[in-house]
Amino acid sequence: MKRTLLAFVVLTALLPTKILFSQTACALNPDFSDPDPAKIVDGGSPGGGFEVGDSYLFENVLPSVNAVVTIEEIVGAVIWGLDNNSANPQRFQPFIGSNSSGTDGHVQFSVSFRRTSNNSIIPLSQLRLIGFDVDGDVGPTHAISEMVWVAGVSSVTFNSPTTLTDAGVATDAFSWRKVKGQEFQYMGSSNIAAISNDPAHSFTAEFNPANTFRIRLGYKSDFFHSAGLDFSIEFGCFVEGENIPLPLTLLNFNGSYSNNKSILNWTTQSEVNVDRFEVERSADGNNYIKVGSVAAKGINGTNNYQLTEDLTNIAGGLFYYRLKSVDKDGKFTYSKVVALRRDNKLFNYISVVPNPIINGNGIIKINYEIHD
Repeated sequence: MKRTLLAFVVLTALLPTKILFSQTACALNPDFSDPDPAKIVDGGSPGGGFEVGDSYLFENVLPSVNAVVTIEEIVGAVIWGLDNNSANPQRFQPFIGSNSSGTDGHVQFSVSFRRTSNNSIIPLSQLRLIGFDVDGDVGPTHAISEMVWVAGVSSVTFNSPTTLTDAGVATDAFSWRKVKGQEFQYMGSSNIAAISNDPAHSFTAEFNPANTFRIRLGYKSDFFHSAGLDFSIEFGCFVEGENIPLPLTLLNFNGSYSNNKSILNWTTQSEVNVDRFEVERSADGNNYIKVGSVAAKGINGTNNYQLTEDLTNIAGGLFYYRLKSVDKDGKFTYSKVVALRRDNKLFNYISVVPNPIINGNGIIKINYEIHD
């Protein structure tokens, strides 16, 4: 199959369509042309391929500035290449393969910028992202679209005309906006070295002030199909900020079941602007209700919490729980999902992707142990 291209995007609302394609007004545009980014953290087996937890160092993306790219999540996909520098080397251009056993998948990356002098994270008050060549591929047995998810953005702007589609929102530990490409390979005259710069297949996203920036690159297919997807992302308008608070760090969220009671525990750090934590329960992993709330301690160190729910009068044998962290300004994020059963099979980990489930489609991963 022909390689396709992708980009990053995010929308907080549908905005007027206008052309916003050039970075000429930006003084500082990070350059990811490092030909051999070093793996500085190995999240998997030593010497293995691209795995969750791996971090790579891109040196000198700006004067006295490095970038660190971390693989945070791989769902229904595989990374075939971290950064293709054959064309437009200043961009971050991973090559991602879809999984022939599924119809949805993605890889989640985080990007942070570090000072070369001491490796400290540089908080930014502004960062722009331009995604190029968001399209897909179609054939007798398949139809696949590239998907781009971006977390924590203030706006997204499509060019006019555009072939991109607003694919809605998703919320788990972060708030995402999704953009979907068309279901066929772009072959226009401006296709340069398999990476199109046609504005109709591109968009611009503006991140909110932050220390770390997250994107998901993936696909949606009508049929099980294996394909290679090229993504091409260009960062720009790098502006340093001051005293941007670190977000809430949720160290863990887990639970146990005993004597008709669910016991939920979680641990946090860096509780800046957090008002409360709400625990939500679901019988099907999709529809949730609030079952309890705990006020945030607001202490910068490590904080431990617990909430117990009495299930004596609640029917069912399987219960899904998630934690909702609510800020003082009303913004919120969700944790991973944990599940508890009434019998002797205790789940020690469960994840539902996406969370919440979109359009009735999702992937559930379960690990459990049996106690005799």
